Amino acid sequence: MQPRPHKKFRVALHNLKNNRDIVIKPTDKNLGTCILSKEWYLEECLRQLNDRNTYTPVQEVPLDILHSWLEHLCLRASPHLSKEEIRFLLLKPKNNFRVCRFYIIPKIHKPTIVGRPICAYNNYVFEQASKWLHHLLHPILLSKKQHLKDSLTLVKDLAHHTFPKTCTLFSFDIVSLYPSIPTTEGLIVFKKAIAHHFPTHKINTIMNIVELICRNNNLSFNNAFWLQIKGTAMGSNFVVVYACLFLSQLEDDNPAFQTPQLLYYKR
Repeated sequence: MQPRPHKKFRVALHNLKNNRDIVIKPTDKNLGTCILSKEWYLEECLRQLNDRNTYTPVQEVPLDILHSWLEHLCLRASPHLSKEEIRFLLLKPKNNFRVCRFYIIPKIHKPTIVGRPICAYNNYVFEQASKWLHHLLHPILLSKKQHLKDSLTLVKDLAHHTFPKTCTLFSFDIVSLYPSIPTTEGLIVFKKAIAHHFPTHKINTIMNIVELICRNNNLSFNNAFWLQIKGTAMGSNFVVVYACLFLSQLEDDNPAFQTPQLLYYKR
C-alpha cells in the first residue's frame, strides 16, 4: 500500500488544483509538468489560432452533417468494405459527438517558450475513421527503410554501423510539420505513397476518407470554433502515419536522398 502524501503536500496540490490563475500542462518532449500563467496560456493559444493562413473562425460545426458525409462514403464503398469495417467507421460515442478541443503543451526546451498545438480527437465525428486508417496504413510506414520507431531504435541501429572518420554527422528538423503540410499537395503525395499497397477501389475509398478528415479539422477553444485550413491536426490517430508517409514519399522521390555520399539516413 502506498503511504498517504504528507498533509502539507496534499494542501499544496489542492491549492494548485483550485488556482484559477494558472494552467498545469505536461511539457513537450516529456520534460515534466509545467505550471503556466493562465494569461500567457490564453495569449499563446489565440496567437496561434489567429494565424489566418492556418485557421479560420467559424460560427458552428455541423457534426451531424459531417457524419452523414462519412455515411455516404461508406455506402458508396460498401462493396469493398466489410460489414465490420463499416460498423467500426460509423460507430458513435455513448454521448454526443463533440468538436476537437484545442490546447497547447509548452516547448520549454526552446530559447523562447511557445506551445505545440494539440487537438483532442476524443468523441470527434472522425475519431473512428482516424483509428481505422491508422490500423490500415501503419504497416506501410513500418516497411519504410528510413523510418525509425523511436530514439532508442536509432541507438540500437547505430551500434551495427561503422562510419569513416572523415564523415560528417548532422541532423535537421522540420518546423511545425503537422500544420505546415499543404492539404492539396499532401493528398497527392500521400496517395502516391500508398498506391502499390492496395487495389484501386480500396485506394479510392481510403483517399476519400483521408480527404474528408484533412479538410474538416474543426476545433474549439474558449467557447469559439475554428477550421484548420492548412496542414493537419496533431491529436488524431491517423495524423502521424499521414505526416510520416508524406515525408517518406518526398524522400523516395528526391535524388538527394539516394546519393552514395549519404552513408546513413533515418527519420
